[in-house]
Amino acid sequence: MEHSDQSSLEPNLAQARQKSVMAHKILVKFQEMGLPNDMNGEVANLATSLGDIWDSHLGLTDSMQKLINDSENWESIADSLVDIYTHIDHAEWHINGIKDLILKVSEYSYGNSETDS
Repeated sequence: MEHSDQSSLEPNLAQARQKSVMAHKILVKFQEMGLPNDMNGEVANLATSLGDIWDSHLGLTDSMQKLINDSENWESIADSLVDIYTHIDHAEWHINGIKDLILKVSEYSYGNSETDS
């Protein structure tokens, strides 16, 4: 199986920057809200995973558009489906890793929502 499009194998620096910026924005938001310093490591993991999930969503959207619009033969359909699977699998890994952390930060947030007034 020969692919003429080598650009898909090269790193997408713009996309990596976007993901990094999103994770940083999430982290800064929590810091601005006054999350305790002892939660910094957990929040950094949460922000990184949320950034990766967001990025997987963008990749999934692109792959689905490619499947619908650009798949002209069975090989290209298979390639698109493998890409879709990869994005879902990557997002699932991050989702499973942060479910408990999301609940922990949510509980903290609800507990402090009374002081927002």
